Amino acid sequence: MPDKRLAKARAELDKLQRGAGGRYYNTPEKIAARIGVIAKTRRATGCLHTEITTDDTGRPILHRHFDQDVFQAEAAVDGWYALLTTLTPEQADAAEVLRRNMGRQGTVERRYGDFKGPLAVNPRLRARRQESRPAGGGDLPGPARVLPDRAPGPPGPRG
Repeated sequence: MPDKRLAKARAELDKLQRGAGGRYYNTPEKIAARIGVIAKTRRATGCLHTEITTDDTGRPILHRHFDQDVFQAEAAVDGWYALLTTLTPEQADAAEVLRRNMGRQGTVERRYGDFKGPLAVNPRLRARRQESRPAGGGDLPGPARVLPDRAPGPPGPRG
């Protein structure tokens, strides 16, 4: 787990641990719900282990720790990436697939950009926007829309 993400998760869990049994987190269910939100947003569901107990007065207490084995497993595969291909193992082994795809990243990203680019501009939406504009200065800002006699127009006679 990256240090920044872990630090934020720890800070939020420390705050929750201090507030356990207080005004906002006075039941184990509320504490568990907040833990779920923290674990999901900080992507710490696999490494965070929690236990909620109660003291003699019935006040909930949060116990938590991060699993170091999960961190070591994540560190071991850090920097590894999957390369998907339609080639079968008989057609090419892993080294051959990598050799064929080296230097093609720019081409792949350009093709993806070409594919996504035209979809981002929908000509029907542009036509609707132009049709929905009010006639007679509807695109003018400020007082020109409210006071049409002050709208800029051709210069009139002075005097």
